[in-house]
Amino acid sequence: MALREPVAPPLAARHEGRVIPSAHEIASVIPAGDAVLVETFGSPFSSLNETELQIELIRALALPSVLVVSSALGAIGRALQSRSALAGEGLELRRVGVPGLSGVR
Repeated sequence: MALREPVAPPLAARHEGRVIPSAHEIASVIPAGDAVLVETFGSPFSSLNETELQIELIRALALPSVLVVSSALGAIGRALQSRSALAGEGLELRRVGVPGLSGVR
């Protein structure tokens, strides 16, 4: 779903008179067994749509996660918060990536 306004997707969709589908509706269109990369925004606790958080989509997809965080000030705290959110929901975090850092593991 492409939205024109560079704001949080639920707000952009509302401004365009559109609705972002539920986590289960989004997950249901992904063919089983296919390799898939789903890019979300914000954090697991950011809004997915008007009634759900992104963590609902992560759970519905039932796929391991790769967390990519900014290297800006506060990145470690945001990464740890997201990691805790995923772990607290029993979701697998496979890797953490920080663009701009090389050789750090």
